[in-house]
Amino acid sequence: MSKRKKIILVICGIVVVFIALVALSVIPFILRSRANDTLAKEINEEFDEWYATIPEIPDSENGALVILKGLELLDEFPHNPEGPDGWCLEKEEDAAILREYIKRSEKAMEFVEKGLEYDKWEYPVNYKKGMSGDWHFEICNAARILILKGDFLQLEGRTSEAIETYIKALRLGSTLSSNWFLISRIEEITIYKMALTKIASVSSKESMREEQLASIIEKLCDIYEFRGDVIATIESDALMLISFIADGIGKGYSMLRTWERFYGSKEDYGFPPGKWWYNLESDVGACREFLEICGTVDPAQYHAMPEFLKDSKKLRERFESTFTKSKPGEMIMYPTLSDFVIRTSAFNLKRFAKDEAYWKGCITLASIQLFEKRNNRLPLYLEELIELVPRKFLVDPFSGEYLQYEWKYLANFLTDEYKPWSGNEFYLYSVGVDGINEMFDEAKGLPIIRFHAKEPDDIVFYEPRKK
Repeated sequence: MSKRKKIILVICGIVVVFIALVALSVIPFILRSRANDTLAKEINEEFDEWYATIPEIPDSENGALVILKGLELLDEFPHNPEGPDGWCLEKEEDAAILREYIKRSEKAMEFVEKGLEYDKWEYPVNYKKGMSGDWHFEICNAARILILKGDFLQLEGRTSEAIETYIKALRLGSTLSSNWFLISRIEEITIYKMALTKIASVSSKESMREEQLASIIEKLCDIYEFRGDVIATIESDALMLISFIADGIGKGYSMLRTWERFYGSKEDYGFPPGKWWYNLESDVGACREFLEICGTVDPAQYHAMPEFLKDSKKLRERFESTFTKSKPGEMIMYPTLSDFVIRTSAFNLKRFAKDEAYWKGCITLASIQLFEKRNNRLPLYLEELIELVPRKFLVDPFSGEYLQYEWKYLANFLTDEYKPWSGNEFYLYSVGVDGINEMFDEAKGLPIIRFHAKEPDDIVFYEPRKK
């Protein structure tokens, strides 16, 4: 064999080896891409099946459409450097600004209140395109207006009208219950907290009449039962996100492009891989495992949830293989799908449990006051309130036991001493997310004086007025 032929054979061999190596390196990417395409198709079909189960409400029966007409007319809420809650009605200048804003909003609020008279609400959102419209923030705006109106009514001594206005704010929040976006549920509980705080404040007034307290309890219990299933929201929102990303991968988008489409921005994210090497199967598997666990929990029973759902460190350990990480040799951190779903959902479970606590604290507080009106004494224990409300409204989601209620001994804020109390004052609070009663000295069997204690995790609904 001539030298030339040998060289040609060597070159051909090198080319064959090179082609083989390229093929071997490319085949895994092709297989990954096909696997992702197949899984993306399955996920999108699963999403379409879920989407078909959402009931459609005729426009003539949909109160949300009427509310939206009002929201379109609303001006932006007056700016305050300290935020929307930075206004003080006792300051003439602040009160004048807010009264003028309420007056400008009258036409808009007529539509909002008209929409609340309906029985069904479904806000127009496109579940196939990710996040919904800006009307979420406008609903919070409208709720603030209702609460402000209630505050002004209280200042004028029109307590019953103020209570009705606060209840309207709660109802406005509950209209979001039929929407399956987490953002809807978050805005919903934001409105609840604003309104429940005001209702609790009104309920604790000595001037409250028996029929007013009974009406508050009845209406709060009704709205509480109407609220949407928050766990179903987590599952549905996760399915929407999974489908959205699967759709992007199925269309050949990089993960970066997919996240951009979902959020409209890439500022907080690195450069995640596309469908050629992104392990969608592993990621979706982790999401589904997490959501299967979520389906067995109840925010009203937060104390009974698996410990890893309550602790971010344990959550990371449980799903370590799928959480945000750097690829070997890269400095860029990228968010995996399961990372986002799991972290966000676990965080919101705490939010939902706090919402449960606020509802129960407000209902229990009104029930204590009603009991005192009817019996000329405070209840000895919260069990005595079962004649007024079901037991579930008296139970702390963070302990599984009755909310903390103490009336026998109250703190003297000036001397650090305790003394028997003969009036109608008491402590009512939840032990909070950590499940620890930080308001009680177990050694002394007495409540801790908050004036000298560090700010506790406990959620206080009522404490004795300083004498």
